[in-house]
Amino acid sequence: MTVIEQFPLGAQLRLADLERFDNAPLLHRLREHEPVTWFAEHGVWLVTSKALVDQVQLDPVRFVVDVPGNPQRIVLGEQMLVVDGEEHSRHRGPFAPSFRYSAVRETFTDTVTERVEQLLDAIAGASGAELAAAFANPFAVSVASDILGLGIEHVEEVHDIYAAFAEGMVGYRDPAAVAHSALARERLAEFLVPRIAHLRARPDGSLLSSVIGARDAGLADDEELLANLRLILFGAIETVESMILNTTWALLHHPAEVRRLQEDPALWPAAVQEGLRLIPPVGYTDRWASEDTEIGGVPIARGDYVIPVIHAANRDPAAFPDPDRFDITRGDNRQNLSFGKGTHMCLGVNLARIQGAAALRRLFERLSGLRLDEARPSEPEGFNFRRPPHLYVNWGSASASRVRR
Repeated sequence: MTVIEQFPLGAQLRLADLERFDNAPLLHRLREHEPVTWFAEHGVWLVTSKALVDQVQLDPVRFVVDVPGNPQRIVLGEQMLVVDGEEHSRHRGPFAPSFRYSAVRETFTDTVTERVEQLLDAIAGASGAELAAAFANPFAVSVASDILGLGIEHVEEVHDIYAAFAEGMVGYRDPAAVAHSALARERLAEFLVPRIAHLRARPDGSLLSSVIGARDAGLADDEELLANLRLILFGAIETVESMILNTTWALLHHPAEVRRLQEDPALWPAAVQEGLRLIPPVGYTDRWASEDTEIGGVPIARGDYVIPVIHAANRDPAAFPDPDRFDITRGDNRQNLSFGKGTHMCLGVNLARIQGAAALRRLFERLSGLRLDEARPSEPEGFNFRRPPHLYVNWGSASASRVRR
């Protein structure tokens, strides 16, 4: 029996099916009948049950990231997310202390709050906006800049740089997409290199200044520093922007949950967790088999590309009862895998949770009557990176908004 015959659902699967928002029934079928399947269109293994996704992500010996074809190595360079074992510890070590929960809470809470209020001050007097451009992206870029001490002021240009990085990781087999991302690396270096030189001469206590000071004990050279900064900024911008847009979209489709939050604002961290579970900003992670092995009884050959599908694992009824329901009081949603698991769990998870709760709470508190613009609808989409392509919203009284439009 051929691999195509063994995995008929995987043989029929198309990338467009995985990119659609309404693909939960498809993922449930895969999880039930082929929890490990051969995705013939792209020549990779998909893993869709939470138990098996956990198994892959928690085994850094059998399932590794350090391969030449890793899309994140191709686009971002040699950094902590594309190396294993001691090399991973060496790359991650200089950054890790500043991203611990206590350090994040004490150091960055005021910075996050100030940026939220500044951006909402700028739009609160209007009656509507496209939320990505007006709030989510400038918030993510500005907080990333503040935290790393980079002094980035050109929000739109940085957004374009990271859009090119995302394009390169999705289209890593396309030379044009890779070339575009390489140009973006050069553009980002124009911001980063002078700032690194400045902080080396005048340390200021910022996270980046601390990392530069500790470099000799960890990172080998400035190229490793730059590559890790590209990665950290990518997560701080792409993931945070998508988290805000996805959770806003989900809340605005579930007004009863918004009323719960109005009655009990202490639920905002749980609302962020549930938004991440239901619509994860990153749909999957990348692994490669380091040896001939198996997952769930399915033989996997050494060198095979294995994709643990976060979006599917986060909807597994074995872990999350009634998984397609958006429920901010769900007691089990911290199990969700939106920030990964194991050795390569997202470095910025604590900061992202603080950002999400602060930004979303104030967004809904200050923009009274916040609602979707029904004339310009959208929904989250994408397999690798998942969010609405745009999110038009209105606020204030419905009658006033109609008059002003």
